[in-house]
Amino acid sequence: MSILRIGFKSFTNIGANRNTNTVMVAYMAQVGPGAFASLGVSYTDNPSISYFDGQGASFNIVASPFTAF
Repeated sequence: MSILRIGFKSFTNIGANRNTNTVMVAYMAQVGPGAFASLGVSYTDNPSISYFDGQGASFNIVASPFTAF
């Protein structure tokens, strides 16, 4: 039983994240008739499902154009 409690992290140095937090701020604007653009930033703490020792965070800049009919 004690081997199961140790888990695979002691062997592989990879474990599962207990939580992931994300904050995103975005702005959408109409740039023409039926044309829109979105711009934003996001920050994620513990961005992957598998946790590696020393893993940092993720900061992303998000931009997207789109059209509506």
